[in-house]
Amino acid sequence: MGGQAWLADILAGVMLATTVYCVARIVVTRMQRRPAEHDIDAVHALMGVAMAGMLVASLHTLPNDVWAALFGVAAAYYAWLIGVGIRASRTEQAPAAAAASADGQRPPQAGPHRHLHLPHLAMCLAMVYMLLAVPAAMSLAGHGGMSMGGSSGARFPLLALLLTLILAGFVILDTDRLSRLRSVAVAQARPIRVEAALALARAGVTADLGPGYLAGATETPAAGPAAQPPASPAGRTAGPVAPGLALCCQIAMGATMAYMLVLML
Repeated sequence: MGGQAWLADILAGVMLATTVYCVARIVVTRMQRRPAEHDIDAVHALMGVAMAGMLVASLHTLPNDVWAALFGVAAAYYAWLIGVGIRASRTEQAPAAAAASADGQRPPQAGPHRHLHLPHLAMCLAMVYMLLAVPAAMSLAGHGGMSMGGSSGARFPLLALLLTLILAGFVILDTDRLSRLRSVAVAQARPIRVEAALALARAGVTADLGPGYLAGATETPAAGPAAQPPASPAGRTAGPVAPGLALCCQIAMGATMAYMLVLML
């Protein structure tokens, strides 16, 4: 089974757009001193360039061995981060688990932070496989960059299938994270909306807001951190730059990798 030329062009364009976004995100976060994970953005930018070259031969840049070495180093780096997170989680939970056992309570579960780098590790390993498993992947025959399919001579097809399933699973989980991220953003924005409506009401300009806006202002916010009055813009801590869009880029990369691996089966 071979890939369609038009689909390869579209995916290559998406990968290049992802690269541009990741580079711009690094620049913006550095200029504005916003919290960011520059290592993830940098690896995603490299992945975008490499995958575009694998999809369209004219976009090929570095030799496959060089790309594979870069992503091999990145995979080792993320594996190290996962190991550090596991050790830190065990160290932090040991006293709490001992106290919970003494009180007859259930020990606390491991925090989710140690799993955050698993998708990046899987993506780096998939890149290494795609770059090394098919010697003729950058064939200039015909239109496309990747000469994939049953005649491509891909080694270890079962590994390609396993990586495809893993990436598809992470794409589903990331899509769920994206929906929850939007829900959190709406929940965080609601108290600001209510406080703004109440402030304008006290100023005597409520007539221009409309019934729908004031209906939300009359509700009592739920208890908890979100119910606290928002900080002033000058004192508010800036958050990450477009985390939802960054997650969309990761989803697009994972789905594209899964598609490329399927063509190698």
